[in-house]
Amino acid sequence: MNEAVRLIEAETLLEGDMGILAYQQLQGAGRRGRPWVSSPGNLHLSLVIPFQENICHLGEFSFIAAVALREVIAEILGAESEVLCKWPNDILVNGSKIAGILIEKHERSSDKSCWLIIGIGVNIESCPAESGLLKATCLNSLGARGFKPQTIAEMFYHSFAHWRDLWFKSSFKVIQTEWMKWAAGLGQKVHVKFPDQVNQVEGKFCELDFDGAFVLETTELKRIRIHTADIDILRI
Repeated sequence: MNEAVRLIEAETLLEGDMGILAYQQLQGAGRRGRPWVSSPGNLHLSLVIPFQENICHLGEFSFIAAVALREVIAEILGAESEVLCKWPNDILVNGSKIAGILIEKHERSSDKSCWLIIGIGVNIESCPAESGLLKATCLNSLGARGFKPQTIAEMFYHSFAHWRDLWFKSSFKVIQTEWMKWAAGLGQKVHVKFPDQVNQVEGKFCELDFDGAFVLETTELKRIRIHTADIDILRI
């Protein structure tokens, strides 16, 4: 994403969308600055788009990107693989992480114009031994060989443009509905760890709320809306 910020500040980007592909990221990062393993042969994409919407819609783009990326990976792998969206920004195949999404907003110094940077990482040729609490996988190990990062980037942008257009024409509801159709852990027991790494809670994943919040029902039947946390789906 550093290159995307540099291009924005250099006013290389004037209008419209731009995709930046990296062969390898030497300083790859995930949510909250966590390291992201970015090996050659995998997809490292930064999609840069001008953002002129109300700031309250910023987080919705993470879910637009998620449904688009899930659609692409499902198309590649076929019906024999279960491809799901894991809140807030992962794509799973048969329970293992294959892709992640990171959203950042950048305001250009010269004119205060607002830009959205959507970072997309997909394990194509290789994957780390694990990804946090999740096992990791890649397209190659799932039998989908020969896919180039540029090909998947083009497939993603086509799908993203489609879902973004639906979002513009209707509302976040269409994205919310599609995301929930493929939501990992929906209706299951989950463990939630908040950013302070101290507060934790368990309960049932009820739904994705109207603004992208994770809705948890506790054992006391109390509903909690969660905006930032790590979610572990508990296998019973």
